[in-house]
Amino acid sequence: MKTTKRKSFVVYTSWKDCFELLDQAEKAQMLMNLFDYHEGKEPTLNTKALQIAWSVIKPLLQMNQSKYEAQVERALNNVEKRKTDVGTTSLPPRVSNDNVNVDVNVDEKVNGNVNYNINVDNNFDEEEFNRIFN
Repeated sequence: MKTTKRKSFVVYTSWKDCFELLDQAEKAQMLMNLFDYHEGKEPTLNTKALQIAWSVIKPLLQMNQSKYEAQVERALNNVEKRKTDVGTTSLPPRVSNDNVNVDVNVDEKVNGNVNYNINVDNNFDEEEFNRIFN
């Protein structure tokens, strides 16, 4: 198992059939095997029943781990992209509120609702803004 640390793992309800075939001691051991596996330790499979149950459970654990590692890799790549694109991991700089122009298109619907579509560009017309909104 890979070394990416996780705080949790998934237990599938489909494993219930496997657990029902185990006796109490084997059930306890299988539960500890799940924790051991996620800590990078080898599971204890000292009975045929544990070996069979583990052969059903392990592929799903491996699949989940692969998905998790791919997700971590994507996140790390995205952080690197932001560092490259912006020079920092912060959000892109916001547009200044100075000199903002608001064009308003009013569409009166049949039901009486008024929709305001606001488009912002670089030329602010304060008189037009006050005429519409005051």
